[in-house]
Amino acid sequence: PLWEINANCRMVLELEGTPVGNEMKAIQQKWFSSFDEFIDHKDEIRYYDVGDGAALAEYLICEENVFGEIPHELQKHIDYHSYGNELEMDDRYLFTTSGVFRYQ
Repeated sequence: PLWEINANCRMVLELEGTPVGNEMKAIQQKWFSSFDEFIDHKDEIRYYDVGDGAALAEYLICEENVFGEIPHELQKHIDYHSYGNELEMDDRYLFTTSGVFRYQ
């Protein structure tokens, strides 16, 4: 029906210019079987403005405390590249030229 097409167009316009909107095709291909499913779950997609796995690892460990509070003097000994490589292989993450996306 026409109202569904109009609603989908409004959603696309709403996402236009955002990181999720810029990578809509890649995100949909990675996690969703249809555009409607993508739209239904778009708010569950997290965006990280980082360039690679090591940067994501450092952000998650230092800023989001995924392993709990780690003293600053120990943070310099963490192998962010190794953990970043693991994140890059994790299906919950999508690495793009726009940044990294996570869908839970």
